[in-house]
Amino acid sequence: MRLLKAHLETRPTDEIVVYTDAYDVVMIRDPADIVDRYRSFGAPIVFSTEPGFTYKFPGRFRASHRYPPAGGRSGMYRFLNSGAISARRARSAPCWVR
Repeated sequence: MRLLKAHLETRPTDEIVVYTDAYDVVMIRDPADIVDRYRSFGAPIVFSTEPGFTYKFPGRFRASHRYPPAGGRSGMYRFLNSGAISARRARSAPCWVR
């Protein structure tokens, strides 16, 4: 996180930043497509999701049964996953630069 913080501090505040943990991530889209998709949400910060992703309690059950539908959606992209985050540097910096 210190390296990310140092890098973000050198970037323009209006630049779009895409952060990924990259441990098990493969980017298959063109960077321009990723930026267009981020803009299409019309939100200051966009978090990734995974199909069917939910926290699993060890030896028990999926957490999805414990929570109500979010925003009326109970579909396969219901839970956030921090594997990728997109935002303008000015919006994202408070999340990552502390």
